[in-house]
Order: sequence, then C-alpha cells, then structure tokens
Amino acid sequence: MSEINFIVEGMKCGHCAASVEKALQSLQGVESVKVNLDEEIARVELQDEETDMSRFKQAVKEAGYKIVGTK
Repeated sequence: MSEINFIVEGMKCGHCAASVEKALQSLQGVESVKVNLDEEIARVELQDEETDMSRFKQAVKEAGYKIVGTK
C-alpha cells in the first residue's frame, strides 16, 4: 500500500471536504481518504503504487475543487 497527500484548493467548509473525500474515494485502487480542511490536504491511501495523477485531478475538478500539488 502507498500514500499520497494532495494539496486541494477551494475547500471552505465541511461539505467541501466531504465532496473531495467522496470524489477521491470513488476512484479504483483507493483504499481510504482523509481530508484535513484546515491544512487543505487530502491524504489518500492506495492499494498499489501505480498512480495516474490525471485521474485524481479530474475527480477533484468534477467535484468543484483543484489539486494544486502534493505534499
């Protein structure tokens, strides 16, 4: 299992964090997601180490937010 931390822009409330969490959790290969609203970080645990960043960015974009980097 591997972990990646995304910096997510645009989250302002608990509903925003829940939307990002739901969007990322829906992706294949994602084991778990925890969003820290104060730090604007989404911690994603993956089942394998192969990661296609574009699918994470697209899922978050469709939820109305933006991944601006990793931490």
